[in-house]
Amino acid sequence: ANIFRVHSGRVTKDFAYLSGDRSVFNVCRLQDGKPNRKASIELIMLKDVKQITLGQYTEGFTKLLKDAKNKVIDPNELHKVPKDSDVAVQNTGTYFYRSVSLKMKKGKTLDFIACTDNDFETWVVGLHRIMGLEPRYEKGLDTVPFMRGYEVLEADERAFCEANHTPPLLYLNSKMQCLRQVHKHYLSLYDVRTLSGFDLLTSQKVFGLWLLMNWIEKRSVYQIRYLETHPNEASNLIAEIDAARQKERMAERNRLMHG
Repeated sequence: ANIFRVHSGRVTKDFAYLSGDRSVFNVCRLQDGKPNRKASIELIMLKDVKQITLGQYTEGFTKLLKDAKNKVIDPNELHKVPKDSDVAVQNTGTYFYRSVSLKMKKGKTLDFIACTDNDFETWVVGLHRIMGLEPRYEKGLDTVPFMRGYEVLEADERAFCEANHTPPLLYLNSKMQCLRQVHKHYLSLYDVRTLSGFDLLTSQKVFGLWLLMNWIEKRSVYQIRYLETHPNEASNLIAEIDAARQKERMAERNRLMHG
């Protein structure tokens, strides 16, 4: 996919792709609008990446923001971001929520801006699944406590919105859309993704938060069938599962809130 690569105080439109075995992140030049894979300009072994950072926090990004006096967009105004347009030094901040930095173990960083929201979601979710690293913002959104809806959130929800740059009203709307599905026996990740309008990564985190807060419960079809056909034998199993699940929730709480 095409990306806007941030480097040396400039922004250039290049082409990025993974190797066939998904072990190398390659960037090559565009010639006449087409990728020239023989002209590789970045080659990163994914095993050398230690962190996936969302947003614009690295030296490369902050230099552009400072030099251009570029304003970072408010997450409440994401609907104003062009769906697909050229990125330049002067408008870098507009694309804060399409920006990704791959930080290597030896200090090098690759900064880029995805061309579209779909490209951003594909890169972030794909890299997360391949490398097992949790994409996260380096800093929480400190304006969340002053946004409408913050006062009705529970403590874990407030921490979640700040850490994931999620406006409280947007979160509350997704909560209302998803958790009011009382006629459904199951609420799946697909339901959260479809009803909330969040990207897949945020939907996964929201789903995890609701599991953590006991608003939904993870149950498999086989587990339900076992409970229906062997209620007596299942009672001890339930106690064991609940104890294990409580430990998982505590670990998940630390991961969601503290990284």
